[in-house]
Amino acid sequence: MNKKLFAKNPLIFILLFFLLQAFLMGNTRVAFSRPSALIRTPSLLINAQEQEYHVGFSNELINTDGFNSSSSIYFKSISNEGFEYGIAYSSHANINASTQNPPSDLSLHFNKKIYEAETTHINVGVNDILYSSTSDHELSIYISLLNSGIAVGKKKKFILQTALGFGSGKVNYDSHNYQDNASHRARFFFGINMKTPYRAKQGGVDVLFDFDGSGFHVGSIIPINQQLDFKAAITNFQNIGNFNTYEEKATKTIFSDATAITFGVGFKFKEQSKPPPKITSQKIKFATEEKDCLLIH
Repeated sequence: MNKKLFAKNPLIFILLFFLLQAFLMGNTRVAFSRPSALIRTPSLLINAQEQEYHVGFSNELINTDGFNSSSSIYFKSISNEGFEYGIAYSSHANINASTQNPPSDLSLHFNKKIYEAETTHINVGVNDILYSSTSDHELSIYISLLNSGIAVGKKKKFILQTALGFGSGKVNYDSHNYQDNASHRARFFFGINMKTPYRAKQGGVDVLFDFDGSGFHVGSIIPINQQLDFKAAITNFQNIGNFNTYEEKATKTIFSDATAITFGVGFKFKEQSKPPPKITSQKIKFATEEKDCLLIH
């Protein structure tokens, strides 16, 4: 990012402030932090017209007692050829009152659109490749079938995108308890993204729903402008009745599938393409002056 980017987008300073705060905050698959993530599942259509870069942070608040939460900062890149990669630095939540300095990890993520025909797309990917971690590695390998551009409503102003996939690892279950044994089971996941006409000039408000094989998640992405957006979600919505409670009250042990209030901010910028070189016009004489004509002499 150059100086012009900061000058034209002063809100990026606010984003960078929150990114620094994310390092200070204490599941690894935090909502919105993975490439093509709807909320937690890889169900978002890759549809960039040119090279895009995304940077942001997200936080899952599990309990307001001490503001116990997990957080992630991330960088993602999307190409117009359907290839997407990302890197995320995630911090775990405290699993009980005796937890001190919960671990963090750095993870890599890759996915690619391998098929496209009108409104149908197929994506494949490998997520959660841990670069540095003391816990067991648990790769998330998946394939997803997406349908996009489905106009719904009386005036066809709502655009629906659906996704159905099959994946292993943390795609289908990511426990808040980082001490749980790694599970390599594979399950189906499902996602819906409804693009609404509200704030259409800024890109439109998205209403999100996904199911990762073990839990339901609902949320929304609200664009502030064409580059900056605010994300909000409730993960493990099926357990909302246990929000802000403990599995073991005496030790303040959290539920492994506890409901979390999620919020985040993302910033998108595109690679500026260089315009083709201009060819300047110049008048060229095709006739000689009379004094230069040899026939006159």
